[in-house]
Order: sequence, then C-alpha cells, then structure tokens
Amino acid sequence: MSDIIRQIDEDLRREKLSKLWNKYGLYAVSVIIVIVFTVIGYQLNVSISKTKNEILVETFINATNDNNFIKQIPLYEEIISSNNEYLSGLAALRTSNLQVQNGNIEEGYSTLEKIAENIEYDVVIRDLATYLLFMAKMEDPDDLASNLNLTNERIESSPFKYSFLEIIAVRKLILGDYAEAKKDFEDLISNLDLPIEIRNRAIKFIELS
Repeated sequence: MSDIIRQIDEDLRREKLSKLWNKYGLYAVSVIIVIVFTVIGYQLNVSISKTKNEILVETFINATNDNNFIKQIPLYEEIISSNNEYLSGLAALRTSNLQVQNGNIEEGYSTLEKIAENIEYDVVIRDLATYLLFMAKMEDPDDLASNLNLTNERIESSPFKYSFLEIIAVRKLILGDYAEAKKDFEDLISNLDLPIEIRNRAIKFIELS
C-alpha cells in the first residue's frame, strides 16, 4: 500500500511540475528571445547602411511577414547563405521554428543542432539554439548537457548563464532527482545577480522538490 501511495504522490508532483513549467517555460523563452534581439539589434543598426545588408534586412522582414510556409523557407535560406552572421543566425532559428510548427519536428531539431554547432554564428544565436534543444529534449534520459556540449565553462561565459542553470535544475526535477534539483535552485537563489523572474520561478520549483 505504501508503494501505491508513494507512486500517487510522485504522479501528483510531476503533474504540478508540468503545469508550472508549461506556465513559465514559454515566458522564459520569450525573455531570452528579447535579449537576443537586443544584443543583435545594435550590430544590425551598424551594418544596415550597407546596400547588401539593407537588402538582407528587407528580405528577412518580408519572410517574417509572409504567412506562407512554402514562400518563407526559400527567403530564409537566401539569408542563411549570406555572410551576415547575425541575420543568418536569426533566419536559421526562424527556419527551425517553422519546421517544427509544420510538423517536421526532427528536421527542426536537426536545424537547431546545426546552428548550435556552427562556430560562424554569433554566440548568442548558438546558445539560444542550444537552450531550445535542451527544452525540446528535457525528458531524454541520456547525458543531455554532454550531448549538447553544455560544459560548465560554456555556461559561465554564456549570456544565458542563469537560464541554462535554471533549465538544468528543472530537468532534474522532471527526471525525479529532487534533492539535486533543490540544491541547484537554492544555489541559484543565493546568487545576487540572479534575474528576479528566475528567482521567483526557482522559489516555486523548490516547493515541488
């Protein structure tokens, strides 16, 4: 009987965790995307005066505003093949998103993997691709951080340091490693530089660990 009760408690905990992550996960990604555009915006403004980049920016805007998947992909591919590492990276991310939205999930993940591994892209683009892959494969039992080359050194130097640390702790919760997850969240909260939105989520997640 005790095993049955423990299993029920475990299922309820996972359900609460899933609801909490579904509530805040999209918000976390939205914040990161805002950061990406903020960081890259300056570089685009610097280069937009050049004719070639003006054309690329116009192509990117046209692709983004077009709701036809078939028309969007070739436009993004044109940008990806350019030498503009910022727009090229954004176009690749958009392509991945479109592939997933249209049911080509594995293809979309494959695109993210290529972005994350391409050293020609800006670090912000590569780290965002890695973060999205981590989110997509949260329940993968393999060593996900190692598979994605998410080393401690890379996390420490990443613009998304705290977002990476948060999602690693969330994954431990999902996989049932509650003690380790709680420790990770407590370590996060103890950091004075931690963004307030991540701190608030960490407190909520600790309640489930």
